[in-house]
Amino acid sequence: MIFLIIFTVVTAFFLGFIFGTKKVNQKKAKPKTKQNENLQTIEKEYQNFLNYDGSVQQ
Repeated sequence: MIFLIIFTVVTAFFLGFIFGTKKVNQKKAKPKTKQNENLQTIEKEYQNFLNYDGSVQQ
């Protein structure tokens, strides 16, 4: 009985390992330029927020 449980666990581990390393064909999404521009704008605004020292803005 113990050997059956050990055999089942070892078999499940190896099957999981084999299926885990199997490559799946995934479509790679192309980066969208509008989203990249929006991200750059948000990053610039965030940097301005972090660098603000409390002085009056003009």
